[in-house]
Amino acid sequence: MSTSHRKNRELRDVEKREAATALQDCLSKGKLPHGTSKAAVERFQLYRSTVCQFWSRYKDGITKNLKVGRVGPKKHYTKEEIVALIRAVPRNQRYTIREHSQATGMSTITLSRALKNGDFQRRLSRLKPLLTNANKHERLAYCGALVVLTHDAINAFRGVAQEEPSSSGEAGFL
Repeated sequence: MSTSHRKNRELRDVEKREAATALQDCLSKGKLPHGTSKAAVERFQLYRSTVCQFWSRYKDGITKNLKVGRVGPKKHYTKEEIVALIRAVPRNQRYTIREHSQATGMSTITLSRALKNGDFQRRLSRLKPLLTNANKHERLAYCGALVVLTHDAINAFRGVAQEEPSSSGEAGFL
């Protein structure tokens, strides 16, 4: 049996309903006449067990798909939708992609792909100012005041520096 006209293996609700109404039109005294299922199999290019299964569900009044979870078409977001959803997130929930995902309802994969494609950019919530020259000298003086050097440590450092000159042939640091 060939199912080449379908792109995926799951029947759409429209196809099931169409086949069920075709079978319902053939009912005679509440039963299907002999050969009706076979005709439906050939007409809709389905397996006999598939036709029997959704016909029995149709008789019981169950027309929707009973599969739960990640079945069916996935939601696709446009660039504008992604940007709008991210802008709607409060600033205190914008630290990680996981927080974005929980706040927007989009998957982390969708968000990371959008970030990689350039749909939105990472931005810092605060800027740290760079050190000025005066601040650099002040910090170096402060750090130098905390270092306690003994004569043994200085002599040991000088001995190591003199034993291992740099590869360019120059003398060591001291």
